[in-house]
Amino acid sequence: MVELKSKRSQEKLNSPRFFGAPREGMKPFTGRPLNLLIGFDIENGNVKNLSFDGTLETWLQVCLEAWGDMIEGKPLERMDQISLKETEAYLRDRNSELSIEGLDADDEELFRAITSWAKTYVPQKNVSSYMFAPSMGPFRNLKLSEKVREMKNFLSSEEVFSLYTPLPLPELVDVEDLTVYIDSPYSSEGERDLFEKLHMLGIEVFRDEDLNFIPEG
Repeated sequence: MVELKSKRSQEKLNSPRFFGAPREGMKPFTGRPLNLLIGFDIENGNVKNLSFDGTLETWLQVCLEAWGDMIEGKPLERMDQISLKETEAYLRDRNSELSIEGLDADDEELFRAITSWAKTYVPQKNVSSYMFAPSMGPFRNLKLSEKVREMKNFLSSEEVFSLYTPLPLPELVDVEDLTVYIDSPYSSEGERDLFEKLHMLGIEVFRDEDLNFIPEG
């Protein structure tokens, strides 16, 4: 039997930060039969405004509350990197005393399934399709302010949002003639391939093969 032992875990149960605050766009956990909803925003690649709703065993609610504390304001990639053991340690009153007794491998598996699934959640975002208007003429002939405006609209479009979900959206850094500097994930081979797709999409949308995207970050 799982039992809460620390004062801190009891406080998380009695005064939750993240549970019991339903919001628009929350999604149900689909990994197992479990009454759990989750919602959050992503701002500059970081987790913001996290909320849960549902009816769970007390240990799981408390551990997800602790997990929320540990990921709030942190990069999205952090979501599935925290183990149940780490959350239990976070909830201890003293390092030498367990905060929750009776947790087993099945509980760890369930917790990991939830946090891994949560990372795939797509926050609601008001996005719309983008089209570069032919009436504006060639992109290369626009004023700098117009290039910046159109590129920002492109980078916040439905097409780019769909391409990058669930990664952080690319953000415009600067435009110099036909060179566009973009803050975007670029550390792994998959992220580099994704950036190349973004580049090709930009060439197609703005109809200029000389358009060059440069990753920065």
